[in-house]
Amino acid sequence: MAAFDEAALVSTDGSGRERLDWAMLRYGPIALFRKPAVLAESVVWLQKHGYTITNANCEACETKEELLWSVGAVLGFHRGPFPNLDAFNDDCRNIQVPENSGFAIVLQSFDRVAAKLPEVACGILDIFARTSWDNLLFGRRFLCLVQSNDPWIQFGPVGGHEPCWNSQEWLNANRG
Repeated sequence: MAAFDEAALVSTDGSGRERLDWAMLRYGPIALFRKPAVLAESVVWLQKHGYTITNANCEACETKEELLWSVGAVLGFHRGPFPNLDAFNDDCRNIQVPENSGFAIVLQSFDRVAAKLPEVACGILDIFARTSWDNLLFGRRFLCLVQSNDPWIQFGPVGGHEPCWNSQEWLNANRG
């Protein structure tokens, strides 16, 4: 269930840190990552806490169609001949998000897509943000972890919130 027990927000490993999923959702469902090791550590934490993880490598995507097919494939979407954001949005409503943990999609090298196809990249993040909000209404957690090799990347508001850097790379100096 998506509701967090206030007493359980502190990590169970005794570190005193906040739960990673809560910390990410607190600032919106889209979290930015620069360093692969920081991203990998977060993915391991999510897996350890029962999250289903999918990973889409966006590095080779040159067109809107390639991007939608690539991301859609890891989500199990049917590959239509003319992919578009409206159909992608409709398909996102059918993502199976576990009740007692959550679902996370990792978008690798998303900065390359954002540079080539900024409107499509923002459209996908906006859809994922709305997918998260829709799932939260039913007590399910959906997260999007965006890996960028550009430490200064910005998307503007998606789903009503500016995507934030993860807590380990929040400071500009930590993304170098």
